[in-house]
Amino acid sequence: MSHIPPGNQCGFSYGIILFLLITSSTGQRDDTLLSFNWKFHLYDPDSQDLCPDDSFIPYNDMFCPNWAHQAAYHITADICRSGCCGDPNCAGWAFKADDTNIGTCVFGHDKYQCIQTDSSAGWVGGFRAVPASLIMPGPGGPHEVNYNDSSWRQVTIPHDYGLEQIRTPSSEMSHGYYPKNISWYRLHFDLATELAERTIWLEFEGVFRSSDMWLNGHYLGHHASGYTGFRWPVTKGNGAAFGSENVLAVRVDPFADEGWW
Repeated sequence: MSHIPPGNQCGFSYGIILFLLITSSTGQRDDTLLSFNWKFHLYDPDSQDLCPDDSFIPYNDMFCPNWAHQAAYHITADICRSGCCGDPNCAGWAFKADDTNIGTCVFGHDKYQCIQTDSSAGWVGGFRAVPASLIMPGPGGPHEVNYNDSSWRQVTIPHDYGLEQIRTPSSEMSHGYYPKNISWYRLHFDLATELAERTIWLEFEGVFRSSDMWLNGHYLGHHASGYTGFRWPVTKGNGAAFGSENVLAVRVDPFADEGWW
């Protein structure tokens, strides 16, 4: 039976805090908290590979002393690579394992900072041009307005799906041995016809760690930090349907590490 040692058992919140922010030409502001009736699916229902093999040009046996240290606990080369993939501005990753395949992961932006030394053997990694193109869901995916989410679990946000999972000894110690995985949220909500004359934002207080948003199948954008809020405008040009139901889809990618204080 696998043993999970005691120690750091904190989990990052992989969920969402969201307001519908409505303002008028007179400066009147209304905040509507969108916390209820979310649909959630643990894991990507289409099992899409967001970091295919050709995402990076291999860059091995190089030591990158000025690259940003990500983790030195229970992390593998695949997890390190996936973390860089989740950030369009991450140009390179490098990983070196110890005898138990638990090692050090670093991210960087300049491959010319990497050198060959007597100790650089064993480092594996890759490099790519940035900003990198994100992998979009295929046709009929959960980002589309008519996707059937009737079997998805209903949740209330804030919601931390990381803490709902079973801890495994192969997962990162710094994340309490809870596994990471890409998962999806969807929200069905109505927009009154008269709101088309007002300024409306979808204002997120936080999603850990990288996230992509679609409104009625229209791609809103990507955000690559779990500690900063962000917002997207709600307009007809961004896919909003006034006077009828709308569907907001959120893809959450928690693989990239981010420090906390």
